Amino acid sequence: MEDKQISESDQISLELLTTGDQIKRLRKHLKLTQSEFGDILGVSKICVARWEINERQCKGTALVLMNILSKYNLWESEINGRQNNF
Repeated sequence: MEDKQISESDQISLELLTTGDQIKRLRKHLKLTQSEFGDILGVSKICVARWEINERQCKGTALVLMNILSKYNLWESEINGRQNNF
């Protein structure tokens, strides 16, 4: 994986973002549409759209995935282009 340089202004602390903002930022970073992201997580495009506007919260396996990303600080490291060593 190539090392990506992100400007300081782009390195927003994800703790300051809502869960919906984090999901949207991750999806866009992965260059996926809401439909594609939903297909990967086994949910509909509408579900992803509702997460992104904080109308609904993640449940089931999607919630598990989001918790894993959060627990291992993968939200910020992936989006900001940093390597994460386990």
